[in-house]
Amino acid sequence: RDAALLAAGSLSAARCRAFVQLQQDAVTRTSINAVSEGRDLVDLADAANISVSLYHPKLATSVAWSEDLKGSLFATLGYAALAVLVALLLALPAPLAIGAVVVGLFAVTTCLGVLEVVGVTVNVATYTACLMSLGLCTDSACHVCCAAAHAVRRPATIAFRWRRALELCGHDVLHGAAASVLGTLVILAANSDAFRVWSCVNLVVLVVSCLLAMVSLPAVAALAGNLKTQYLKS
Repeated sequence: RDAALLAAGSLSAARCRAFVQLQQDAVTRTSINAVSEGRDLVDLADAANISVSLYHPKLATSVAWSEDLKGSLFATLGYAALAVLVALLLALPAPLAIGAVVVGLFAVTTCLGVLEVVGVTVNVATYTACLMSLGLCTDSACHVCCAAAHAVRRPATIAFRWRRALELCGHDVLHGAAASVLGTLVILAANSDAFRVWSCVNLVVLVVSCLLAMVSLPAVAALAGNLKTQYLKS
């Protein structure tokens, strides 16, 4: 059953099992790159003019599990975005609440794009990081939106309101992001691939969330306010 024969009876293909000896020491074992060892086996077979393909018995299960996790990720993100929007509508005007959630979704989209570019699949670590990115970015945007909605009591232009909001809460948002970056760098130094992947994705999320909440959101809001003012005057 592990061999395929041609009609003439000659061997066409065979399934062989390869065993790799691992070190008992955990540090030495984690330093071994399984991918490079697999490539060495392929190169060894190619040198002997033997066509080989690497295959793991759990490959089909891993692929199916990854696809199921990808579907669960998008479904969970949708429910989480809806829950965050409902919560923000209790404290913010509808345009600001929607803007904060949209900023969070942009951060998630950026996070997924980075994962696609670097070739990282959806796994438990990236699943957690993507879900956290929605909350992290929405939190930063919520601080700025709350300041824009409640910091200025007297009638003011949209641009002045957002500038005042950044003056009041910009330092706090940057301070919180810097503290999160320091904590993430500590986790990045852990001797675990899962922690490293999660930390790298989280660093991207923190940088993107600060840029979106403190640059993109105020700029777009001020531009929209100016366009609305010019339209009403005309």
